[in-house]
Parts: sequence; C-alpha cells; structure tokens
Amino acid sequence: MTSERLAQQKEFIQRKLETCKQFDKYGLTLVDTNSVIISSLMGELRNIVLNFFKGGLYSIKKCEHCGTEQSKQFERAHNKGMSRSQVALSALSRIRPDETKSVKQSSFIKAFIEEHTNHPLWILCKECHKKYDAKV
Repeated sequence: MTSERLAQQKEFIQRKLETCKQFDKYGLTLVDTNSVIISSLMGELRNIVLNFFKGGLYSIKKCEHCGTEQSKQFERAHNKGMSRSQVALSALSRIRPDETKSVKQSSFIKAFIEEHTNHPLWILCKECHKKYDAKV
C-alpha cells in the first residue's frame, strides 16, 4: 500500500468519524483483561470493519493486488503485519494502558477504527484474499 493510499484511508476515517453514529449502540463497560475483551469481540470487530469502511474509496470495485474489476466479491483485508486482533490490542492498549481500569465499549470500538489510520486495510478480490491469507 502506498503512503498516498494510507493517507486517503486516514482522511476517510477522520471524515466519517465526525458524523458517525455507529458507536452509539455500544453501551457496555468492559472490565476484563485486554486479551479477553478482544477475543470476546472479534466477531463484532469484523462486522464494524465491514460496516464502517463503506463508501468513498471503499466503493471502488477493483482489487488492490491483481487489479481485476471482474470479481463478484471484493473483501477488506488487514495487513499481515498487523492482523485485526493486533490492531484491536494496539487500540485498547493505547486507551487503556492499565487493565485494572474499566473502559467503555464504545470508546474501544471507536479507538479500533481510529487505529486503522496507521494500518492498511486492503480491498482484494476473493481469490487474492484467499492467496494472501494462505501465504506463510
């Protein structure tokens, strides 16, 4: 991913966060360890990525690896160097360095999205995503 593309992703996130009401539904207070919180919310974190990263540069239907526009399905993929769970841990550690303190679920989810300003989120065709995930 180019630095220009990452800058576009950062701008997209910042602009969308200004008006997004998507986090309002998260009203719980989280008290477990960071690793337990993350493992418990992995499905929700996947869904939030799918829902938040729509429109703008994410509406372009072109694989960022092979360039195809002919795929039936395009998918968002976290960079292998920083998986979804690692992005989540980075966000949670940033806003909650002391695991004995509670944290609002909405604050964590928002921090998780904000963390993507530093970590690429690829748009890949289904075939390239499978190959990308299968590489050792």
